[in-house]
Amino acid sequence: MPQVVVPSCGWTQFLVRTESVFLLLLLVLASLTQSAPDSLETAWQRAEGLDRARMMTEHAGLLRGNDPTRADSLLRESVIIATAGGDSSLVALALTYAGNLRYFEGDFEDAQVLYLRAFGAAEAVGDGAGVAYALNELGTLYKRQGDLDEALRYFEEGRAAAAGVGDTMQVANSMNNIGIVHDVRGEWRTAMELFEESAQLKREIGDLNGLTYNLDNMGITSSKLGEFVEAEAYFNEAATLRRELGDHRGYGIILNNIGEMLLAKGDPLASRAAFEQALEIARETRFTDFERHVLGQIGVTYEESGDYRSALEQYRLQQAFSDSLFTAERSRQILEMRELFDTERREQTIALQDAELKAQEAALQRNYLLLGVLVLILGLVVAVGLWRQTRARLLLEEVRARASSESQDQERSRIASDLHDSLGQMITTARLQFERSQPIRPDTFKEMYREMRRIAFNLMPVSLLKGDLSAALAELAGDLSESSELTIDLQVDLTPDALEPAQRIAVFRIVQEWMSNVLRHGAAAEVWIQVAIDQDGLALAIEDDGPGFDITRLGSGSGHGWHNIQARSKTLSGTVRVESTPGRPGSTLMLNAPLRIGVERAA
Repeated sequence: MPQVVVPSCGWTQFLVRTESVFLLLLLVLASLTQSAPDSLETAWQRAEGLDRARMMTEHAGLLRGNDPTRADSLLRESVIIATAGGDSSLVALALTYAGNLRYFEGDFEDAQVLYLRAFGAAEAVGDGAGVAYALNELGTLYKRQGDLDEALRYFEEGRAAAAGVGDTMQVANSMNNIGIVHDVRGEWRTAMELFEESAQLKREIGDLNGLTYNLDNMGITSSKLGEFVEAEAYFNEAATLRRELGDHRGYGIILNNIGEMLLAKGDPLASRAAFEQALEIARETRFTDFERHVLGQIGVTYEESGDYRSALEQYRLQQAFSDSLFTAERSRQILEMRELFDTERREQTIALQDAELKAQEAALQRNYLLLGVLVLILGLVVAVGLWRQTRARLLLEEVRARASSESQDQERSRIASDLHDSLGQMITTARLQFERSQPIRPDTFKEMYREMRRIAFNLMPVSLLKGDLSAALAELAGDLSESSELTIDLQVDLTPDALEPAQRIAVFRIVQEWMSNVLRHGAAAEVWIQVAIDQDGLALAIEDDGPGFDITRLGSGSGHGWHNIQARSKTLSGTVRVESTPGRPGSTLMLNAPLRIGVERAA
């Protein structure tokens, strides 16, 4: 296995220790970690019956992160023996471990089946610890698929089951998982409290492996809070423990999280080094889903560095990453070839020093020539890259301009249609009645006035021109509720001067555009709109109870609604995302924008 080195910027402190005593301690711990699986391997081979199955399951649990193929083989045999022996608790544990392996490989359907079988086996014999373990793993699976509410339900049930049988380890695991849900929801302080309480329990019971997950999560959340010094300390401690425990796969996960922290600090080069090492570990341990994630993160580092071609290549690999160029075996062969080359060169240096000096002089001249050629090629590559980047930017601007022009044309057509079909007809009717000396209905002018107000509101609400975004949104919600069967719950928490005029217009148009989409396609009965500004910036959420849809189809139609929403979110320097699942009710649009200047002015 090649040596994994954490990138600089403070992360190398747990790899290189100058004190000889600490080096000796690390060697002893590594020796103990290596000897544990070896002793179990010898023990279960001598055992029989349920004792053999228990030892095999324990051994497989240790091998999950380093040798998943061997672990899978042991678990299959263990389930057969435990089933024949009538030990349902052992069957549940082995099935849960097997579900972990399927999860790591990205086979979530098989993982769910195994976890449910484990839950059933444990529940049948009243094994509260086994039930809690299976529930926690099911919750993790639903969290991975984005169903946070379902995940939280499983985690809470797992904590209750573990507490009922006094299983401190699973209680701590459940608390850690509940903290992850709060972290994903942006409730970082609550998440940190849960992680710290879970970590304290695991320290008390000596669960060092479980403690590494708490430390890792605390590092992730600290990074999101901008507390990078604390995050670095948590990651260092977690990485040291996982290396001492021999958890190669877990160590790779921490390398990935270190990379994400460095990326958040604005250092894409250092973060890429961490991601590349994590990628190597993911491939070595067959952690398929993790490999796909790391490939995407490497793409982000290239994108942040302005290397869009390399970023695109990484994103393509993320979709079809099986054609890997650098496997662990290939790396080993390269290292062996390099060692052979270095040995031969040292021998030639001793035997032929004079001849080598002359050869070096000739080689130096060739190198100068080669360097000149390389500089020329590099210059051409840079020039071509700049040309392509400029061309891509111009094409993007052209597309945006075309989309804006088409959107304006559609808006003009809509206004013309409104004027002709509604207001024009009303005026024509009134004119004919006047010319024929017929009495004009009193409501005619009221209807004309309301229609003029509606057209003017669609162009630009008067309240928005006056700087009152809250009033503009309330008027929009009222008009939509009146003209449709929608029930709209609007909550706006911001002061009138919290946003610049352009920012107010952008927020209003995003709400207006998405509500138009809800009316056209959503078949919703109720909509909740929330707009607020806090220390993190602007937050907008629009949720409806209509049927879910495939979010990958956004922007694939003939209209420009989704493109307009994205363009307006960029004017706010924000990010917009949609959460929806086909076959499940409910869709949510969320916009987050920093808007630091607006927040300070509002304060």
